Amino acid sequence: MKYDELGAIEAFLVKRSGLTELQLAVARAFIERRYYISRAGKASKYRIKEDSKGVSKGAFFRVLGQAKGNMKKALYTKKLLSFYGMIDERAIENIMTTGSLLEKATQTSSQLTGQKLQQILQSVEENMAVEIDNMFAKQ
Repeated sequence: MKYDELGAIEAFLVKRSGLTELQLAVARAFIERRYYISRAGKASKYRIKEDSKGVSKGAFFRVLGQAKGNMKKALYTKKLLSFYGMIDERAIENIMTTGSLLEKATQTSSQLTGQKLQQILQSVEENMAVEIDNMFAKQ
């Protein structure tokens, strides 16, 4: 992984999200206050890890702005689907619960076998497909 140390679960989610790996890494670094600023002469370089390549302040905050914009769009999409009754509270709760369970799985990922991890991710994919099918099955 180029920008952050993503495990299999995180990589699975990023691939299906509206964020790039870089946007996620910068947003996490900013929110968790774990980015580094180095000064070389008049220029400041921002890094998301101590050993990563530094970028200008403008580039760092441009990527952060892109991440914020994509997150905002995702939340407004969820609100829009709820507004039109295309997704209900049960579906939203199910999606959020799945996210929490995946977070817990990453904390114990050393105990997960490759096969068990594949089963978990396949189950997540199937649950999302069911939720989407349920949205379009309402009449």
